[in-house]
Amino acid sequence: MAELAQSLGLDPKLILSQIFAFLFTYYMLSRFLFRPIARMVDERNREIVDRMARARQHEAEMEEKRQDYERRIADIEREARDRIQQATREAHEAGAQIVAEARQAREALLSQAREEIVREKERALVEIRDRVADLAVGGAERIIRHELNDERHRELVRHFMDEVEHVGSS
Repeated sequence: MAELAQSLGLDPKLILSQIFAFLFTYYMLSRFLFRPIARMVDERNREIVDRMARARQHEAEMEEKRQDYERRIADIEREARDRIQQATREAHEAGAQIVAEARQAREALLSQAREEIVREKERALVEIRDRVADLAVGGAERIIRHELNDERHRELVRHFMDEVEHVGSS
């Protein structure tokens, strides 16, 4: 084999020294370069995995908060609708009550006005009766003062009737 190596131009010492140098370089690189790099890569991988897990957890929390906010908003909207409906009902009830009170007040005023009209009518009738009585007494006085012939009597009655009509129309 040594002959074959020499015929090919290979030096076994040189090959052994190169193998040793290669193994030594590999050992040194793995110890001082590959292992620290592998540790850094592993550490970086763990950090990325941790960040991804935190991001997923944060995303889940955000989704939970979003759903909570949506529920709150829906509750607030429902409560607002309920309040608006309640206020509308109360407004309708208050309006109906105001209308009913206004009707009662109107009826009371109409009743008072009717009563006042009846009282005024009765006062006017009393006044008219008093005037008619005064006119009758006055007419009787005139008749007594004047002589009572038939023509004069008719003229006084016509005059008395005209005065009664005039007092009744005013």
